[in-house]
Amino acid sequence: TSEMTKTAKHAFTAVPTHRDDKEGFAETSKHASNAKSSGPVTEMDGSLTVGCVCVRLIQLVCIFIFYLLLPFCFFVGFIQLATSIIWPPGNFCISITKIDGRGRDWILNSDGTIAAKHQADLVLGLGHHLVDRGSERQLVLNEETISALKSGDYVTFTTASGQGIGKNKETQEPYATLEDYTWQVIEAEDKASAESTILVRYQNDNFIMDVNDNMALDVSNGMHEAGNTDNFVEADDDVAASTEMAGGGRDWVINVEDGTISPKSATHLALGRGASALILVEKGHSRQIVMENMEGLMNGETISASLSSPGNGDLVLSKKYEEYKEYQEWHYIEGIAQNAKERAIHIRYEDGNYLRLVNSDTGKDENLVFDVSFWNMVEGNTVNYVGGECNYSRGLFSYIDWYF
Repeated sequence: TSEMTKTAKHAFTAVPTHRDDKEGFAETSKHASNAKSSGPVTEMDGSLTVGCVCVRLIQLVCIFIFYLLLPFCFFVGFIQLATSIIWPPGNFCISITKIDGRGRDWILNSDGTIAAKHQADLVLGLGHHLVDRGSERQLVLNEETISALKSGDYVTFTTASGQGIGKNKETQEPYATLEDYTWQVIEAEDKASAESTILVRYQNDNFIMDVNDNMALDVSNGMHEAGNTDNFVEADDDVAASTEMAGGGRDWVINVEDGTISPKSATHLALGRGASALILVEKGHSRQIVMENMEGLMNGETISASLSSPGNGDLVLSKKYEEYKEYQEWHYIEGIAQNAKERAIHIRYEDGNYLRLVNSDTGKDENLVFDVSFWNMVEGNTVNYVGGECNYSRGLFSYIDWYF
């Protein structure tokens, strides 16, 4: 036992502490001091200090940006949630093809006509128009008419085929179109014979004037493009405007070489017939359209848009071109009628309101319906095929995606 105690005591005292060995403690402190004061360690310590400052600055910037963006993120999230609740599930459309209460609402009449629901005295019809010069549909005047016009004489407005151009007095109506001036407007139309045409004169090498009523031939709205309509216009006596107003849609040139008449600022166009623009006309008008298969249309069938009148059953409703044009958020194709059965559009009456176009090859619905231009229910306004752009989602991000 005494041997074990001695051994334990020796083990305990064999490892002195710095506190018991002051000299050893001092020596250890001295070594530590020498280590801290060495050159290389001091340089490393300075580099670490600069690095810490940079890291700290980066941390502060990140924190600042985080707290700056946090309110914005909460705001965007709230708006997204709110719009998702307000807008119902399903297709999210900024511009909707089937909008009721405006210019896309139609009534089918048992007499074969199609009326604007909110202006039932107006129906779909066809306008006299401009065509591309050289087209088989351009009007060609006979030699006597050309010679008389160039000489400034009075002459009946007669074509080489014996037909003529006249006025449809049923369309006579005053309306303001330019700077609040009031104009009397009568649509130009084809006449079956020279006896029913009007007497005209080519005045000042510019105006084609109706001699009896002192009215000037005018391109609708001054828009020189194929398919646009033309009318006879006259300024009222109580206004300062002049019937003979140059520089717009009343400037014409007689093309002696081919017997045509062109707008002076658009000689690639000529007065013509066929491929008439689809417009609104008064019900009962000679150029109102009558559908050949109205019964099928009323029964919800998809039909070929063939017309029994005007014409002799040889006209169909068609597209002026195949590629969409765009206006703001809408895409559209202008509506015309022409003598080309193979180019007839196919249509279906939907929801007791809309006239939907259907692809004749695939049988699938096209994203187009009949629409009155700018929803302006006035006689002579054009009717086009219009569709909206849809995004199949909802909420704020759907709107942003659609907008950009």
